[in-house]
Amino acid sequence: MEADAQNLAEGEVPRLEREIDQSIQNAEGFITSENPDEEVLSEIEKEYARRLERQPVDVVQQNAERYENDYQTAENRNATACARPSRPTPCATTSATTTRTTQHATRLNAKNSSTPNFRNSKPKSPPARPG
Repeated sequence: MEADAQNLAEGEVPRLEREIDQSIQNAEGFITSENPDEEVLSEIEKEYARRLERQPVDVVQQNAERYENDYQTAENRNATACARPSRPTPCATTSATTTRTTQHATRLNAKNSSTPNFRNSKPKSPPARPG
């Protein structure tokens, strides 16, 4: 563990600092070559400051993993609840319930409608022929 810390302090961190300095110099050189006016420079500085205030990447990644785990837990809980036939759930409507609801709606419509409901009426015998 101490060897890793020493390796980071003596090797990796200084190397990364040099790479960052080089990147900054390249960016400044590009900006200078574009001959920006004061307004553009001001916008660039504001954007740079805004980006420095952002959360570090590792925090964003941890939050994303936590949110993904929460989402998966909720999905699994929902799938488990829908798979249990003994407990009625919103996702487990039966065809009998749907049929009863449809029949009830049909009866209500027949009561409130001026159109006769021929489904439940007895067939009438044909009229007698004169003769």
